[in-house]
Amino acid sequence: MDLFDDSDDELHGAPQATATTEPLSKEDSFDLLGWERVHPEVMRGLFIRRGYLSQAEQDQLESIIRSIWIRDGNNQGMWFGRFPNELDFLFPKLRSFLTALPVSEYPALVPGERCPRDVWADPRPFTQLIANYYDPGEGIKEHVDLRQFSEGIVSLSLLSPVPMVFRPVCKGCPRQDPLAPFRKDSELSCPRIQGVEDAQPSISVSASATERAQLCEAQRRDRAVVVWLYPGDLLVLQDEARWDWTHEIERKAEDPDPNSADAATPRMIARAPRISLTMRRHDFHPTSGRSILQERWDELSRELGNVETRCGCCRCLQSD
Repeated sequence: MDLFDDSDDELHGAPQATATTEPLSKEDSFDLLGWERVHPEVMRGLFIRRGYLSQAEQDQLESIIRSIWIRDGNNQGMWFGRFPNELDFLFPKLRSFLTALPVSEYPALVPGERCPRDVWADPRPFTQLIANYYDPGEGIKEHVDLRQFSEGIVSLSLLSPVPMVFRPVCKGCPRQDPLAPFRKDSELSCPRIQGVEDAQPSISVSASATERAQLCEAQRRDRAVVVWLYPGDLLVLQDEARWDWTHEIERKAEDPDPNSADAATPRMIARAPRISLTMRRHDFHPTSGRSILQERWDELSRELGNVETRCGCCRCLQSD
């Protein structure tokens, strides 16, 4: 099923323009469909549609995930290429919601790419899917999604609520920033980088590597934001939320209730089993078939000879 298959939209309550009405603007569609901008004061491109999936749709999706991936003791399943036919029911509705999202203002990463650009006007289907089952207390390591994937990460939550923590990337940091080699000098903010002191007077030129690392983590920790994900929610990362912020689900047995009347001694919510379904798209080079960003990364590596070439996955970001 193509992400932008035009069939069946009217069955899902998508806003429709008729021959006698003007097409709805993105802003009108955004509001009408119930999207929320999350923490727009600190980052662009983090969107949530609460209760996007009905309970019946959640049950149907859970049944499909368990029958295909989460079975025989497996807690994760990955899929590349055309998705299983069983998931076709998701995409007509998803199309109408995603195309209502604002354009991305993130600087172009690919030569010739326009900015701003409409991420979801691109008719390509998703090319990668990952389904995860989490036992109570399990989480996701802090990471930025692989740079091989383009803008526009989509995730659906099932079964139980959980808080996701977002922290800003120290731009230019080879341990944490998947776009480090592409950053302009004026963008760099990581205290680990020699020479960044001119832009950040709080960093001492004589600071040790340990002190720089501690400062890097401290300034990120102070700017962390928490977003609760509830069953049926649709989460989208694009623009700054996609590239300039890490996301993580901490390993905990329980979490403070965000709606607790007493913030000092909040009621605690015990973790329960949870399932997520995340969908992404590759940026493919027209001749080599490889990721466009990977091609640019390799070119820089050959030119400079000493560019950090970790893959950008969460395991690499966590390793020494």
